This record gives sequence, structure tokens and C-alpha cells, in this order.
Amino acid sequence: MTFSIEIYLTTGSGEMRFLTNEVASLVTADGAPAAYWEHIVAVTATGCEVLDLRAGEDPAWAEVRGIRGE
Repeated sequence: MTFSIEIYLTTGSGEMRFLTNEVASLVTADGAPAAYWEHIVAVTATGCEVLDLRAGEDPAWAEVRGIRGE
């Protein structure tokens, strides 16, 4: 099974709206600063794996908590 974890952090109300452009861009409705983060995770019989790690990202935090299977 695979799924996407998508986190959108904002300092404002949290209400979002889509921009009408060629990509599905989101902005905060109140103009507050925001940050977006996403990963795709595969869950297998032996654990889980982050499929789209970027250069410099370290998945070791999962090993410490015993949730990453290798």
C-alpha cells in the first residue's frame, strides 16, 4: 500500500484556496505565511519506506522509533 503525507503549515486561519493557474497551487485565504511538505510512503509486510526522499533528508528518525522495516 502506498499513500501520500501532505502537511500544510500556516500562521493564519488555515483556510486555503486554489489559484487558477496551470499547476494546482494553494495559497492561504488570509495571505498568512505558509509552508508545504510532502512524502510518499510505502507500507509493506516488513515495515515502511519513504519513496521520495530528497537529497540530504535522513529517514533515521523512523528507525529509532522502530517503524521502518528494512
